[in-house]
Amino acid sequence: MIKKIICAAIIFAIICSACSCGAKKARTEYLFGYFDTVTAVTYFTNEPFGFDEIYTSVKETLEKYHNLFDAYENHDGINNLKTVNDRAGEWVEVEQDIIDLIDLGKRYYNLTAGETNVAMGAVTSLWKEAGKYGNLPDELALNEAWKHTDIENVLVDRENSSLKLSDSAMKLDVGAIAKGYVLNKIRQNLDDAGYTGWLINFGGSVVASGEKPNGEPFVAGIENPRESSNESIIEKVTVKDGVFLVTSGAYLRYYTINGKKYNHIIDKDTKLPAEHFLSVSVKCSDACLGDALSTALFCMSLEDGKKLLSEMNDISAMWVTDNEIYSYNWSK
Repeated sequence: MIKKIICAAIIFAIICSACSCGAKKARTEYLFGYFDTVTAVTYFTNEPFGFDEIYTSVKETLEKYHNLFDAYENHDGINNLKTVNDRAGEWVEVEQDIIDLIDLGKRYYNLTAGETNVAMGAVTSLWKEAGKYGNLPDELALNEAWKHTDIENVLVDRENSSLKLSDSAMKLDVGAIAKGYVLNKIRQNLDDAGYTGWLINFGGSVVASGEKPNGEPFVAGIENPRESSNESIIEKVTVKDGVFLVTSGAYLRYYTINGKKYNHIIDKDTKLPAEHFLSVSVKCSDACLGDALSTALFCMSLEDGKKLLSEMNDISAMWVTDNEIYSYNWSK
């Protein structure tokens, strides 16, 4: 699985590097391990120290939020989501970013009619365990876990910066929106510092600032998820300032159990990994929203997904199956 993620990052870097021209050259380096994915940092510069500063900024942002939003491991000195899960039934004081992320999770739950649910940790943890030990989750255990996914039981006290899971058997898992939230922060930090001419590929989610040295916009590639195809790229997309490209794919993160691949995106109607599509890509001006939508659209029928997008503004989407590519409001 990790090899697929590295491959996607390398493909992205090749597209970017091909853009080098004039005195400025593209330099790309990788960050591993944060949010269980690979991040490619690319910067066009003719200055010796600019890249190192951008790379350090991205690394520090990834490390901060990886530790905060980790629902499976504790980290010294902070109350993270694992702390909240461990202390379900109690009020837990947390940092403001966690409060903000959970509030967004509640908003996106309502927006997607429950398809994107940060309170699904009791279910996703069973699948995570299944992937670790190579055994499918017990159906009765999944049904029992589902009883503890009501997002109304996630209580937020903004005044005291605290969270409480009023159902002591529930767990948070923000994997459906956390990367988008962090990518928003990365862009904000680099923009505030005045950097331009960079691209970030955060596990398949892409953002850029500025343009190529020759004035052309940057281009990112959406990896071909079809195992039967020899083509590495299924679509090249212009990435402009203010637009994020976010992709959810069954081919990037999955568990192999009894010889079958099970992706990490759980369908609320079946409690099983969704199987409608191989990948869903979303273009919009907010990476966190794009993350939430790509997850939801992955679990919905094409018709329901297009209906959801028709009620929103300035959102584009592309769905890939074994045989077809479908799109809504899509342009390269």
